[in-house]
Amino acid sequence: PHVGVYGGVRRFLALGNELIARGHEFAVVHPAGTPPAWMPFRGRTLGVDAALAERFDVALCGDPGVFEPFARVRAERKGLFLLGPRYADKVRAARTPDMLVVGVNEDWREWMPGVPGHTVAGGIDLDAFPRRRADETPAAGDGAPFRVLGFGRVEKKVKGARYLLSAMRRLGRGARLVLYDHAPVRLPWTARLFLDVETHVGLDQAALAALYRSAHAFVSAEISGGWSNPVAEAMASGVPVVCTRVGTAALARDGETALVVPVEDAAALAAALGRLRADPELGQRLADAARRRVEAFSWSNTCERLLEALAAGRPADPSDAVASAPPSHASTPHPSPGVR
Repeated sequence: PHVGVYGGVRRFLALGNELIARGHEFAVVHPAGTPPAWMPFRGRTLGVDAALAERFDVALCGDPGVFEPFARVRAERKGLFLLGPRYADKVRAARTPDMLVVGVNEDWREWMPGVPGHTVAGGIDLDAFPRRRADETPAAGDGAPFRVLGFGRVEKKVKGARYLLSAMRRLGRGARLVLYDHAPVRLPWTARLFLDVETHVGLDQAALAALYRSAHAFVSAEISGGWSNPVAEAMASGVPVVCTRVGTAALARDGETALVVPVEDAAALAAALGRLRADPELGQRLADAARRRVEAFSWSNTCERLLEALAAGRPADPSDAVASAPPSHASTPHPSPGVR
């Protein structure tokens, strides 16, 4: 639907850069047809009409907001990215038997049972979000606030921001909530009245990476999602993470790489943040392990897994009469560079 800063569009832009580096062609299609202004992108950007005039080897889509024009794109093979359980019904309605299905995290089969597909978890730009140096670790105590960073889309219920706001009130004095978004953060008046809040709007990648490195903790309270870019970015930056399992299944191991809490549980969020504030060594252990974990999900590795999924074709459907037989509709992979 857009190529604006933040969100799932990063997957297409980053994978496009990787595929182009490997000799393929890549275009991002969205209604405006304009290139992204916030990160380098080596591919083409096309409006819908321009895309419908072309023919592609592979077409991929993840957002129900553009399923209708996606259905009209001419391509030898089509695939659907599964970006979260809230889209499950729309994906089932749009999916055809010959479509490739790609889950972007390890838990997608829990909410799309019986659907054949591949897991292509990731990714993260490790160069754009470098691990912070020891001298960049923010001070705490002696008047310095405990800085809790979160994504500021307060009005979008699936982000769980209201539970983060409630957790920050429970955390009490000496804690500052730092929020970022591409548009002004619209906080309820009670949050402005009772919380120490700092907001950032429209940051480019370099400024966003610096903001991560300035935090004592990052929180993701998401209720529904596929792959959490912010959690991956925080982990790459060396910041301790408190999160739900939503969008983090491949990354977050409770007590090992993050503190994982139930969804819609402000008390659990506050308790986890309290642990990190009281025990900086715990936070450092989590951050060190998380950085090692997230390194496996570079965009290069994710691109390799996507190419393997394209080469493998559609897995056998559990409902097929002869599950061991190769699907008759599996496409032959394009044999040469320049796949469009």
